[in-house]
Amino acid sequence: MKNKLIVCLALLIGTLNFASAQINVQFTKNVFSEFQREDLWGFMINSSFGTGTCHAKISLIDKRNESIVLVVTPEFTLLPGINIIPENIKNRSNFDYSASVTSSYFRKLNMLENGNYTICVTVTYLTEYITTTETCNSFSIEQLMHLVQIMPRDEEKIPTLGPIISWMPLALSPENVSYHLKLVEIKKSQSKEEAITQNTKLIDRNTNSETNIAYPPEAIPLQYGKEYAWQVEAVKNSEIMASSEVWKFKCDTRLKKVKSKEDSYRLINSGTQMGEYVFNDIIKFAYENRGIQENLSYDIISQKTGRAIDCIIQIPIRQGLNKIDIDLSNCALHAEEHYLLTVHDDNHSSFQLKFIKHEKKNSRTELIED
Repeated sequence: MKNKLIVCLALLIGTLNFASAQINVQFTKNVFSEFQREDLWGFMINSSFGTGTCHAKISLIDKRNESIVLVVTPEFTLLPGINIIPENIKNRSNFDYSASVTSSYFRKLNMLENGNYTICVTVTYLTEYITTTETCNSFSIEQLMHLVQIMPRDEEKIPTLGPIISWMPLALSPENVSYHLKLVEIKKSQSKEEAITQNTKLIDRNTNSETNIAYPPEAIPLQYGKEYAWQVEAVKNSEIMASSEVWKFKCDTRLKKVKSKEDSYRLINSGTQMGEYVFNDIIKFAYENRGIQENLSYDIISQKTGRAIDCIIQIPIRQGLNKIDIDLSNCALHAEEHYLLTVHDDNHSSFQLKFIKHEKKNSRTELIED
């Protein structure tokens, strides 16, 4: 009877010691300007158990609680104290990516878009008594990205006093971002950088989400022969997230634009207005691919009949800004008839451009000397 009591007491003490032992997961990084595949391993396992065997699961989910990737490690040895996952275990782990757009983006480009995410690490200790612990960490990504200007180009001479000023939106733009445009006159002996910081602003305004504006009629008029500098900033919650370079242009009386020899590439995005584009055989536009599309997804519908034209051609695109040329010369489109081009992106958004076909006419750009 005494021996049985001793055995029971020993088992009880062992159980209490095991129950007091713990496994804790500590994340090594809580703030991210970017998140790459290697950041999935950004944690340490602190164990008060003896040497044993365990495995881990790492789950990355988005703000909608949808899975991006689930990583399952093979079994590995867990030592008392602080542990990190060995490289050979990382290399042998199984990565199960979901079918979501965010997951495809992460898998192909090794980065996450701006947004809110949660990473959870589950460690299962397999020696003696099986025990499992899970720790989660929520984080946000807001990348500081470079703003890309479009027009007027740096050092460009323009033939108008009412230019259109445009730039690209941030490639991985978070919610509630607005843009602030500054434009100043460049005085003699000034650099464009000095001018933008020192001189009175001719334009100093928030454009909300718009990325192209016409020179405001209420602003001080531009003058031929003078140079001007402009810059745009991306702003969120009164904080500047990104700034463009400072570009300069000159209004030149020697240039008189009659008609462009080549159609310009109109940028279509979420801020595009439903203006009308006039074309002959080739329609040209600029499109920013912010996803992982490899071919342009689009359709063209006749506004007269409501039917889609059936001569769509495959157009390869790359990530970022693309200049698109669609040859419609073999599509039997009717002159003076209105059509609607719709481009579909990876996020199920649609961007539209309305156009009308005109018969071919001669066009040219003249240079008029004073």
